[in-house]
Amino acid sequence: VPRCVPIEMKRNQHGERAITIPVGTTRVLSRGKWRTVELRACPVTFSPHPDQIAAARRHYEHWWLALGWVRDGLIAGGMLRSIEVTEVM
Repeated sequence: VPRCVPIEMKRNQHGERAITIPVGTTRVLSRGKWRTVELRACPVTFSPHPDQIAAARRHYEHWWLALGWVRDGLIAGGMLRSIEVTEVM
């Protein structure tokens, strides 16, 4: 399942935190005075990327097909005398 994660983390004596970047400013009324404050945001990415998930599913499907070919070869060849190879995967 893709998760939203920060692009970069920083560490200090208090622990690990995501980095933030300035994205603008705004004016707010605080204690009767208008003050300008900086707006900050945390850049994020989705991990793992949906393309990585799709590739992993394709690789798993190819592995499963190869396993089926091995099973079919063992059944057709009758090479295993003391072990019964079933159709169930």
